[in-house]
Amino acid sequence: MKLLLTLLVTLGISMGSYGSNVTGNNLLEYCNEDERSVCFAYLLAVIDTHNNMESEGVIDNYFCPPKGVVFNQIAEIIVKHMKERPQQLHFSGSYLTLNALIDAFPCED
Repeated sequence: MKLLLTLLVTLGISMGSYGSNVTGNNLLEYCNEDERSVCFAYLLAVIDTHNNMESEGVIDNYFCPPKGVVFNQIAEIIVKHMKERPQQLHFSGSYLTLNALIDAFPCED
């Protein structure tokens, strides 16, 4: 947990313009080969924030990936989701990330 916190603080400091007001357009740029680590860090931060808020009871669990899903697969699903909806790329990256996960991994009622 301490390592994760250190990573997120470091990202917050080092991401500068990456972290503020990231749109789908920005996120797709980050998800190319040259800036893949920025893409992964952003996606992990969105997912981790969701998971932490859910575990604290602040929000409901909105997506439920099956066991065995790896992060690269999740990242590909999110990128595919954004590429299939170019009309939404001006929306925030976090909104698009969560919508992709909700569509791909709905929770059973």
